[in-house]
Amino acid sequence: MSNFYIAHERNQLFRRMERITVDMMSDNGVVSGHHTVLHLSRELDALLAADDDSPRGSLWSRNVMRWWVLNLAPWPEKVPRDPNELSGFAPAAEAERFGRDFDALTECIRRFDARVSAGSMGPHPRYGALSRDDWGKYLYLHIDWHLSKLGL
Repeated sequence: MSNFYIAHERNQLFRRMERITVDMMSDNGVVSGHHTVLHLSRELDALLAADDDSPRGSLWSRNVMRWWVLNLAPWPEKVPRDPNELSGFAPAAEAERFGRDFDALTECIRRFDARVSAGSMGPHPRYGALSRDDWGKYLYLHIDWHLSKLGL
């Protein structure tokens, strides 16, 4: 299983991220490369800001669903989304901001990595407490899924 904490997989993920361009479009023509960068930054910021020790997910989602999502399931394309989740794809700022937004994303990933590695990451809102290995799978799968939608 792919994992952000496996060096060659992490390096491959970063090489793919470096190929994102501001005007690149997803395979469905809805999300640009800039939107993807903004979405990933917002998601990581939200996870870093979550200090609540009581996850919203149910016992089922914190155990069975977490294991299934991180170990077996392909990340879904046609799963109905909560409108709040889609808000991460708000309109992108002007093209000149892309470089700054990309730098902000890499900084979010660095802060996320530091928190997980230090063992100070709070629980995932849906899947509850995750191990370093599970956080690595989650981060890799999330970024990989969005990069694949951009054809990267």
